[in-house]
Amino acid sequence: MQEHLGAAAERVLLVLICFAFFGAGIVVMTSCSRLVFAMSRDARFPVHRVMRRVHPRTRTPIPATVPILALGVVLMVALPGAALLELITASTILPALIYGATIVLHLAVRRRLGRRPGAFSLGRAELPVAVSALVWTLVSLVALINAANRLAVIVHQKGGSYEPGMFVAALA
Repeated sequence: MQEHLGAAAERVLLVLICFAFFGAGIVVMTSCSRLVFAMSRDARFPVHRVMRRVHPRTRTPIPATVPILALGVVLMVALPGAALLELITASTILPALIYGATIVLHLAVRRRLGRRPGAFSLGRAELPVAVSALVWTLVSLVALINAANRLAVIVHQKGGSYEPGMFVAALA
């Protein structure tokens, strides 16, 4: 009886984890697509004329959402390992990739950007700040990928099953 309750509790926990990952994925997708939309609205993103479009009925930025969804799907398909590991890896790495891509895009178009009087500006510090942010993003990606690889090793050593505490062990 106690073994049956343990298996049932594990299933409930896995369902809750799936809902949590789904919610986290939605948060990442909406925040990243909002970033693409906002940059496009301000003409700070390549193909900004397409990416700033809003669906007339739903009032949502569908063109800004589709590339984020596509990138997430590509990462899910390309990353090795079990589905849970792919979810963990994609949900941690995708925001850093999007942030890094935003910085690279800014660096690529910054000379063509117009300056508005009274608008926020970093002045001469713009380039050093952008390069520092890009370096920090790359360091973060290395750390996130390393942590994801360590988690994969721990899960495979445990026979690929869910072990409580394996997430904490992967970070140690």
